[in-house]
Amino acid sequence: ISSAVAGGTWAITGSPAAAGVALGVGVLMDVDHLYDYYQRYVKGKKDRVYVLFHAWEYPMIMSFISLVFYHPFLLAVILGHLAHVTTDHVWNRLTPFAYSITYRAIKGFDSRHIAPHHHVMDSYRSLPRLLPLGHRVEPWFQRK
Repeated sequence: ISSAVAGGTWAITGSPAAAGVALGVGVLMDVDHLYDYYQRYVKGKKDRVYVLFHAWEYPMIMSFISLVFYHPFLLAVILGHLAHVTTDHVWNRLTPFAYSITYRAIKGFDSRHIAPHHHVMDSYRSLPRLLPLGHRVEPWFQRK
C-alpha cells in the first residue's frame, strides 16, 4: 500500500523525493509499536495500547497547515500517514475512536476501552518471528 501511495505521490507532485517520503512515513510510522512492546514485555503493562503515531488527528492538523504552507513533502507525509492509519483501522476492525490519540489519552490508553472485545496485545505475539534468531528469544516472550 505504501508503495502505491508513493507512486501516486510522485505522480501528483512530480517529486521522486516526495514519493520516498510517503513510502518512508507509511512504513516507518510502525516504529511506535516498539514503545508498546517495551510497555508489555519489560514493564508488564498488558492492558495498555499506545501506538502514539497512529492517529487521525495528525493528518488533519497537517492538512490545515498545508493549506497555508504547501510543500510536496508535507503532502507526502499526509498521504503516507493517512494510508497507513486507514488501512490499520479497516484491517483491525476497531471502534471509530480507536485511532484517535485524544480518545486514547482520555481513556488512559486502556485497551479495554479502546478496543473492547479485542485482544490487541495478542498481535504482538508474532514479534519473535520477526526478529533474526527470534526462535531463541521466543520462550522469553511467551513467559511475558
